[in-house]
Amino acid sequence: DVLDYTLTFTHYGSGSYENLPMIDDLYGSQYLMVDAELNPDLKERGLEEKTEDGKTYYLLKAGEYENVTVGVTDEGANYVASKITVNEGDGTVEAPGGEGAPSESHEYHGLHTRIEWYYNALPGEEYRIELSYKALVSSDIEGSGAFDVGNMVWMNDKPGRRIWAGLWGGGSIIQFDKDIVDSRGD
Repeated sequence: DVLDYTLTFTHYGSGSYENLPMIDDLYGSQYLMVDAELNPDLKERGLEEKTEDGKTYYLLKAGEYENVTVGVTDEGANYVASKITVNEGDGTVEAPGGEGAPSESHEYHGLHTRIEWYYNALPGEEYRIELSYKALVSSDIEGSGAFDVGNMVWMNDKPGRRIWAGLWGGGSIIQFDKDIVDSRGD
C-alpha cells in the first residue's frame, strides 16, 4: 500500500532564519518513492520502479542520494532534498523530548530513511510550508508479513531546540489463497 505523507509547518512570529533544515526520518517497512521523471540521474542506480496514479516512481534502497526531487508543495512546486540517506537494519528511535519533556522510544525493523531539505532563507514574518510525498509500505522488508512504520519530522538542527512531530503505526498483511474445485475426477 502507498502512504501519502503531508508535512505542514507554520511559523508565527518574527525573526530571520537562514539555512534552517527540515529533516524527515522514515522508519520501518516503507520505501521512499521519488518521481522517476523528475530524477533522471537515478536511472543508473538500478532502483525498483512502482507505478502509482499514472506516474512512475523509484523506490529508494540502501545508499546515499544527493539533490533528489522529492515532495511537492501545496502550490505545486517541487522540492529538492539536498541529501537522502537510506540504511537497512533494526534499531530504536529516541524522539526528542525538548526542554523538560519526556523522551519516547520506538523500535523499528527494516529501513531508516533520512530526507534533508535546507532553506537558504526563510521570511522573518509568518509563513507556512506544506510538503507532500509518497512511501510504499512493504511487508517484504521484514519478511514476516508484518510491518511497522514511523515518521519523525523536525525543523532546526540543534538537538534540544527542535520543533518536531512524529507518528507510529503497524499491522499485519494477511494473504491467503482459496481454490474452488468445480469438478471432480472419476
